[in-house]
Amino acid sequence: MGRQLTIDLVTRAPDGTCILVIAEDRPLTTEDLPALQSRIYDYRDSALGGQVAARFPEVARSAFVIRVDLHAAPDPAVMRFLRDMEAILAMDRMGLEVNVLGQRAEL
Repeated sequence: MGRQLTIDLVTRAPDGTCILVIAEDRPLTTEDLPALQSRIYDYRDSALGGQVAARFPEVARSAFVIRVDLHAAPDPAVMRFLRDMEAILAMDRMGLEVNVLGQRAEL
């Protein structure tokens, strides 16, 4: 990763899991999926590569979850895509959560 990565929010769950938040403030469609996929992979790579822990040493031994916060209901294809991304991240022992309008969404 040669470019500077900006993570929208880094927070911790009560169990100590480090949550990396992608905040989307407009409805997502299939046209947005390449950019969203790139952001998810960048977040994953920065967590697994140690860049997040270097910036936030208190999360160095934490599990990581990427949370996508959607402030508008997404296209159904976007939810299918996020379900697929959840499976991909699970292979790296990372989680994916999605919140729609502040409520946890089932993938």
